Amino acid sequence: MNPVNPQYILSRLQLFSILGSVVLIALLVFFIRKRRLQEEYSILWLIIFSIFLIVSIFGAFLENFSRFLGIQYAPAALFVLMIIGIFLLMLHFSIIISDLKRKINRLSITNALLEERIKSLEKQGS
Repeated sequence: MNPVNPQYILSRLQLFSILGSVVLIALLVFFIRKRRLQEEYSILWLIIFSIFLIVSIFGAFLENFSRFLGIQYAPAALFVLMIIGIFLLMLHFSIIISDLKRKINRLSITNALLEERIKSLEKQGS
């Protein structure tokens, strides 16, 4: 039985991570180009995918980051980064939803006022 070289596994894992990050960035660009995703909503996604690409390319960054956080197992720090990214996305989309709710309320009020105006004009005309 041949023992597996840990360097080979790491480089294979690193290659897979880089490829996955590039595919995610390409998919994001594809959605933007096809107008399935607006640019303003894709900025945070692009930042998160770019961070994953950087972490994939520079494995020492993840080691240093995990050491800074006091995490002994470096890949566990990746989960910390993912959780931070998810919270940032949730905050970003909460802000967008709040803004859209405000706009919908304004449109509803404007619509109600216009309907009332039309009814009053119809009464005057008949």
